[in-house]
Amino acid sequence: MLIFLMAMLCLNVQAQPTVDLRSVVKDDLERSNADHTYIAVMDIRTGDIVNSGHFFKGSAQDNWLQKPISTGLLSTIAVSAALETNKITLEDTVDTGDGVLEYRGDTIYDHNWRRGGYGDLTLRQALKMLSNVGVMKAVSKAYVNVDDFVNDFRKKTDLQITDFNFTKCKATPTQICKLYSRIASEGDSTAVDVLKCTSDEKGLLRYNLYDVKDVLVNGSVISDKSGKTVEICGFLPASSPQYTIYVRLEKANSQFSISMARDIFYDVCKTYLHKCNQ
Repeated sequence: MLIFLMAMLCLNVQAQPTVDLRSVVKDDLERSNADHTYIAVMDIRTGDIVNSGHFFKGSAQDNWLQKPISTGLLSTIAVSAALETNKITLEDTVDTGDGVLEYRGDTIYDHNWRRGGYGDLTLRQALKMLSNVGVMKAVSKAYVNVDDFVNDFRKKTDLQITDFNFTKCKATPTQICKLYSRIASEGDSTAVDVLKCTSDEKGLLRYNLYDVKDVLVNGSVISDKSGKTVEICGFLPASSPQYTIYVRLEKANSQFSISMARDIFYDVCKTYLHKCNQ
């Protein structure tokens, strides 16, 4: 009888349906009209990617979970490292100007640079509004010597930086998920404080989304001559983390909003929050 019950238990576990991501985000995909949409879900408890999807126009991207990409999502780590130097605080003021900044041969844009930027912000506000220029100026204040930043960043991430500024670097989607899962599982209090800023209910990532609770999240907007990339990564439930969710949208030669990735992220969140509560 015991063997029979164990066999039934295994059968029930194996028979649990996986989440059909396409059905969850179908309407969002149509609204965004992105060239490529990537979604990954990691189980924080095991470190395994338990669900993923790539929805695209044109050619598929093989092995995309392991392909290094330019990402701004590791600004969470950069800002937390800078705060731990005690040379800056979340209440320090930074001048984001018109939302455009030249740095080390690269041009950094805020998502609203076409509308004139944000001007003066506290670092807390810069995080809430996803200001790349604000983050860049705050972190560079803490790290006059770039080598010090590289060393501290490597200690926190185990990543070897080859192409970076303080707002973006190269990493694979799997590495991004693992780093956010590490913040969740190890309780990195400084990184959590940063995520509480980016998860503010009046910020870009939570605006008018009061029905989704208990999620800590960060986002990134990268613009260049080839188009625009928006990303979101976060974990849930924040009070007892079980899943990390990653979303990335790409569109060539076009401007589109972080809200499109946000809608996809939160629809996936709601599905997995329901799973956590079962």
